[in-house]
Amino acid sequence: MVRLISPYFVRPFVRGSKNDAADAQAIFEAAGRSTMHFVPVKSLECQDLQSLHRIRDRLVHNRTSLINHTRGRGRVPWRGVAEQDHHDPRRGRAGQAATAGRLTSGSSLIGAMVSRVM
Repeated sequence: MVRLISPYFVRPFVRGSKNDAADAQAIFEAAGRSTMHFVPVKSLECQDLQSLHRIRDRLVHNRTSLINHTRGRGRVPWRGVAEQDHHDPRRGRAGQAATAGRLTSGSSLIGAMVSRVM
């Protein structure tokens, strides 16, 4: 019979430095305790749902990062006008178009993930 033990409950039994042998001994000692709390095994459906949530969180994180990067590429208010006038805005248009495409595709992927989760 397979029984899972949360690492939170095993950690107090680890002696010395963290290595495989010390971890195995701690698991063995913790499993032998009569008061040990075991964790139920997750179903495949629950694992799939958790995976979808993690993928969605990563997509949202990437989209937020891209938005912040785009905002940072704008004019910097603390620099003088003379420093910024030499900047040619036509050079950045290709990059802006690529960024806009990534934002659009990222938002559509997030929408698809939300519809799969719900």
